[in-house]
Amino acid sequence: MPSNQRFLARRRNLLALSLLVLLPGCATTGKECTVPEPPPDKAGEIVIYRPPQRIGRLVDYAIELNDCMVGRLSNGSTLSQKVTAGAVKIHLPIPALATGGAEDIRVGVGVGETVYVRFSHLTPTAPIFTVVDKATAEKEIAALPTKPQ
Repeated sequence: MPSNQRFLARRRNLLALSLLVLLPGCATTGKECTVPEPPPDKAGEIVIYRPPQRIGRLVDYAIELNDCMVGRLSNGSTLSQKVTAGAVKIHLPIPALATGGAEDIRVGVGVGETVYVRFSHLTPTAPIFTVVDKATAEKEIAALPTKPQ
């Protein structure tokens, strides 16, 4: 095989290998959708916030509520969503290449209640959701560099 053909074959193989390695990290499990506005007599709210951290600071994470992607959470930001009262699954699909998994938490939301959930990292590959009380959340949210969404 001539030198030029070997070069092109290697380049093609390298491209194929790169796609196999990188594409699994681009997938998300949920679908982007609009969560229906709950009736006022059955509504609650979830506020998810992410205090500034050095770990993962350049990554915006997709946030899913009950398998519906409702937005992205960047470092130092918040995301709030009105939901129908009851059990809500908060899910963070994570690129497979980075961690091989996902983080999720189930919270109960009462009528007229606001549930605050902090998103943080223990390590670069171990994000965690934590339900926090209103006083702590309001203090931490007030210190965020970006305004609530």
